Amino acid sequence: WPICPSRLRLRDPMSLVRLLPDTPKVLKLLQASLTYSLGLANRAQEAHWNVKGEEFGQLHDLFGGFYDFLASSSDMVAERIVQLDGVASANPTGSLLNGDPVVMLSTLQKMAENLGGHYITVVKATSNDPTTNNLVMGILQDLEKWIWKLQASHQGKQSLITALRGK
Repeated sequence: WPICPSRLRLRDPMSLVRLLPDTPKVLKLLQASLTYSLGLANRAQEAHWNVKGEEFGQLHDLFGGFYDFLASSSDMVAERIVQLDGVASANPTGSLLNGDPVVMLSTLQKMAENLGGHYITVVKATSNDPTTNNLVMGILQDLEKWIWKLQASHQGKQSLITALRGK
């Protein structure tokens, strides 16, 4: 490390990132790590959900703990990517979100609304299964609240940006 960060007086915090050698290479490696880690986390969660047999309790806890570790470490890697001025993506083909808060809010809102539409179909299909129907209705109720929060934040952000651009 050629520069002692404590001796720098940085006006732009990203200037330190620009001093780091090989940042593009590191970003690429971190993104690959994130993608792989998230894929592995999904598999660990599947194992957690589906394990059966005599060792259920031990394996259920093991897979759940492994998933928790992977989710936590993936979050740390994703935040480091952003700290290095990159865009962290949970999608192996690239991020659907470009760092613009309005795009992020509208994309997540649309995806949540699509998921809500799917859950409505599930609710209709499970009318003869009250346990599943109640479970999905509860999820749908919470999802509707999240959609409202995303929509309200999106509207507020658009109003703020419109006001700033009008000046």
